[in-house]
Amino acid sequence: MHVIGTILAGWAARKACSWIAGRGGGPDKFDLSATYSHDDGHLAVKLTLGREIPGAVAVLQALTLSDVYLKGSGDYQDSDGDFSHIEPFNGRECVCRIPLHALVYRAAGNYRLRVACYVPRGSGNKPEFKGRTTFRIELPEPRKLGRVACCLPLAELMRHVVQATEDGRAARSRCMKEVFVDSIGITEREYDNLHDSVRAVCQSGLPAILDDIRKNIPSLKTESLISMLLQVALSDDDFSAREESIVREVARLLGMSDSDWERFAESKGLNRLNPWAVLGVRRGATPDEIRTAYRQVMLQNHPDRFAQSPKDFQDLATKKTIAARRAYEQLMGRAEATA
Repeated sequence: MHVIGTILAGWAARKACSWIAGRGGGPDKFDLSATYSHDDGHLAVKLTLGREIPGAVAVLQALTLSDVYLKGSGDYQDSDGDFSHIEPFNGRECVCRIPLHALVYRAAGNYRLRVACYVPRGSGNKPEFKGRTTFRIELPEPRKLGRVACCLPLAELMRHVVQATEDGRAARSRCMKEVFVDSIGITEREYDNLHDSVRAVCQSGLPAILDDIRKNIPSLKTESLISMLLQVALSDDDFSAREESIVREVARLLGMSDSDWERFAESKGLNRLNPWAVLGVRRGATPDEIRTAYRQVMLQNHPDRFAQSPKDFQDLATKKTIAARRAYEQLMGRAEATA
């Protein structure tokens, strides 16, 4: 599917492909039958060609009866936000299982499903258009979630960060509430209900939680989600190894590469919180180099040096020694694990 999607990039979108609309040649109708059903929140569509077309691919789009294209969500949308789905034929048959949340529509009733069939001819070449046809389908009442239910998987994800370590948990919990009330805009009463709900559920794995977030909040961008997690993680002025591990895993699952993460981390000022930067050593430093750097930082910020200094200086020195101790433990732990 990834290869097909790459080959067809730029051809599947309605507005980018006039030939799909019948203006680029080929028959307006061809021998294709379809059956559909609703199954566990999905629209199951089975397409059958009258004759096998080697390498054939179906492009599905949905419309109202007045020919207004339905919008899509998540991975089920073209560059204009309209619903679009690509599926290859296996012999004469093509089976599509489309989550109903991928179709943005207001009410139950009759709609139209337009299917275009064509054969890819390699990168940079115009696919061979075989034909298209339109079927009438009936969609059920769209699933409507209350704001609390909609935010539940996002709260469950943040809870992973809040509970990452015992230290600073209260500060992270307060920040989580601020994110939902101040940034997302739910009321304090709704947040209390959300908090009770997320405590009542068993923590799911990150992939399952992210799938639910995509379903409930398809417009939420990857960087916005990561930024919210970082806001919670950094609210206690620390970025523990466990917190970093959770946030980086979320970024990876959402398709963020290591280089993208490094650029993003630098833009958010995370480099000052990484253990190498705290101790002033290079990545890959030896245990002896780490010990030497740790001793220097601890000596420079020893409480005796600031006994007669203003309280602000004493507090800053204390924070630096705490950060240095954590950085030392992180790096030595990694060194032992790889030894």
